[in-house]
Amino acid sequence: MTRRRLPGRPEGGWPALALLGPAAAVLAVQLAFYPVPLGVWIQGLVGGLLNALVVLGLLLIYRANRTVNLSQATLGTFPTAIAVGVFMLGAPGLGAALGLGVAAAVLVV
Repeated sequence: MTRRRLPGRPEGGWPALALLGPAAAVLAVQLAFYPVPLGVWIQGLVGGLLNALVVLGLLLIYRANRTVNLSQATLGTFPTAIAVGVFMLGAPGLGAALGLGVAAAVLVV
């Protein structure tokens, strides 16, 4: 069986620069013209990665069942929002916030 060559794709595969170059350019322009504190930048990075994990979960469910299960996104984000909200509003400690998040997850499932 011969492999089909995709149009516009080089024979050796995609170079890393072709994949990461545009993202690095956008990041460099953003940091040069719109500087933000490191904490805000990391908070945005964590939020984006959490959204990416939710989308990855939706994709895996769809690939396995051929149905879109939007409730699975809610099952993960609700307890997370509870734990983060409690921690940000002044929980006695990270352990208490984590415990409330786990309790919320058990109640939802």
